[in-house]
Amino acid sequence: MLYIFFSKKQQFNKRKFPTSELVYRFFELNLFNPNICFIAFPGYISRYKSGNDAICREIIPGYNSKASKTPVGIFFKPLRCSIQNVVFKDLCEKFHSKTTSHKQLGASLDDHSKVFFFCEVNLSEKRPLNEIDLIKAFKKKTLKVKAILVGSSNLSKTTYCGDKKGLADKGETDVFIIKLKHLEDFVDLEPINTKNVITKNGQVIQKNRDNSLNRINMENYFISKHINEYGDEYDDQCLSDMLYSYFKKNNESE
Repeated sequence: MLYIFFSKKQQFNKRKFPTSELVYRFFELNLFNPNICFIAFPGYISRYKSGNDAICREIIPGYNSKASKTPVGIFFKPLRCSIQNVVFKDLCEKFHSKTTSHKQLGASLDDHSKVFFFCEVNLSEKRPLNEIDLIKAFKKKTLKVKAILVGSSNLSKTTYCGDKKGLADKGETDVFIIKLKHLEDFVDLEPINTKNVITKNGQVIQKNRDNSLNRINMENYFISKHINEYGDEYDDQCLSDMLYSYFKKNNESE
């Protein structure tokens, strides 16, 4: 079933902001799924490398801890930013992406879209996912889209983390679409105690959760449930169609 979260951040709101909370929760829910990846158009990005670190800490559970697993992703070149830009290259490296060219997946050269496609690649062998796997799955149309984030939020430090006081410098509106069996799976989640996670060769082999429930702030969202008569396969196809339609439109416009 598809759930649509409409989130609104007001100017001077205190962090954690609604969009940050949604992305963090998605990665937390899939922290131990090694095949999670994403394709993203970040809009504008931070001007300094330190901004990338701040964003990672805000949206990735246990970032800089032994439980941290930065998901593999592809970022397309932000508007008014060269592929050689050191901050952009740093952002790609943090997300294990060497694939920064717009030509790889057929995106237009200058795109000010702010959109994330959160995906899953089904590998036939047990090994770490890389950006080449992501590209191959995209071209074969075997990517499984699990969630989509689209709206006004750039991937910048001020957007995701606020100013020096942690306050929003301006309002933002975003829509987050996710496939869930039960809304409670996303809203109420036992927080992971990242200090007690056991890893081997970079892979998580044991996880321990706290006993309490971590509930997202429901006041930040309007949530709509999309019900269809065709079942889960239709939901999967719906999200995937959004991804491939996006790139098709890009190609048609060139």
